[in-house]
Amino acid sequence: MQNLSCRCDGLTFNDLTIRQLRQLKEETGHDIPLIHMTSFRTDDDIKQVMEEAGYENPNGIPVTVTQHKHPKIYVDTLQFADEHDDSLNWNPPGHRDMYAALLGTGIAQKLLESGKR
Repeated sequence: MQNLSCRCDGLTFNDLTIRQLRQLKEETGHDIPLIHMTSFRTDDDIKQVMEEAGYENPNGIPVTVTQHKHPKIYVDTLQFADEHDDSLNWNPPGHRDMYAALLGTGIAQKLLESGKR
C-alpha cells in the first residue's frame, strides 16, 4: 500500500488521531468512534491499517464506511466506461455520498443506538 500520509515524529495522521481519541476517552470516559469514509479501492487497506494500529470502535461500530460506486462515463462519447478491468469502470462519488453510505450500511443506526447524534 502506498503511504500518502504526512508524518510527524514518525506518526501518521491516523496515528495522531487514534492517540487523541484514546486520550479523550481516558480524560472524559467517552468513546468517540473513528470512522473512515473509504471507497471500494481503499476499504481493505484502511481496515488493515486500523487493525495494525490495534484500534476498534466501541459498540461494534465499523472503522470504515464504504461509499457507493458510480459508473464512469467517457467524456467524449458520454457512454459508460467499458474497460477490460471492471474496477476501472467505476468511481466513488466522494463526500456527497456520506449520509447515504452511513444510512445504507446501517452505521447511522448503530451510531444512534450507541447514543451518538
